Amino acid sequence: MGGGQTGRSLGAGGEHRDRSQRWCGGSRHGGRDRAVRVVIGEICQAHGEDGEVRVLPVTDFPDRFFELTSVYLSGEAAARAVQRVRRHGKFFLLKLAGIKDEAEAAGLRGRRLELPPDRLVPLPAGHYYLWQIVGLRALSTGGRELGVVKEVLSRPAHDVYVVEKPGGGELLVPATRQVVVAIDLDQGQMTVKLLPGMEDGADEPGAGGG
Repeated sequence: MGGGQTGRSLGAGGEHRDRSQRWCGGSRHGGRDRAVRVVIGEICQAHGEDGEVRVLPVTDFPDRFFELTSVYLSGEAAARAVQRVRRHGKFFLLKLAGIKDEAEAAGLRGRRLELPPDRLVPLPAGHYYLWQIVGLRALSTGGRELGVVKEVLSRPAHDVYVVEKPGGGELLVPATRQVVVAIDLDQGQMTVKLLPGMEDGADEPGAGGG
C-alpha cells in the first residue's frame, strides 16, 4: 500500500474526527478493521419533553446523521434504533428508541454515539482513519525499527505522527507523501523516509512539505 492520508490527508486538507473518530476499544495495533467502535458524536443535553437528545457531531461527514437507522451508545452492547433525526444549528437532534422523556434523555448527557468500522464512510484510496494509524509500527526505508505511532497531531498544513521510540523519547513524523512513503495496514506498519534533522529534532515537524 502506498503512502496515504489520515482523513484530512498527507499534505492536503480533508476530514478529521471521522478520521479522528476516537478509538473505543479493540486492538491498539493499527489496522483496517481493528477498532471495535468509533465515535461520531457526543450527547450534550436533552431537548424538549419527548426524549430527544442534542448531539454534537465529531465527524467531518455530518450529513451521515440523516442516514442513521441505528447507533450504539458508549457503554452499551446493543445498538439503539434511531427514530428521528433533525438538524439544529451545529447540532443534531436525535430521538432514540427506549428514551421516552426529558428525564431519560438528560441521563444520557456525556454519552458518545458510536459505530462499528464497517459502517463508517468509505475513504478514498490512500486515506485512513486515525484509529488505523495509531498503533502502527514505523520503519525506516532501510527497515530499521523507529517505534510505534502513539498519537496524531493536527496541524494546519498536514498531520504529524508522534512515534514512541523503542529506547524512549519521541520522533515527529510529518504526514506527507515525501516522508511517509508507504502504509500497510495488513502488516500494521508504515515506512518512513527520514529527512535530515528528524531524529535529532533539529527540524520542525512540518519539514518536508506536502
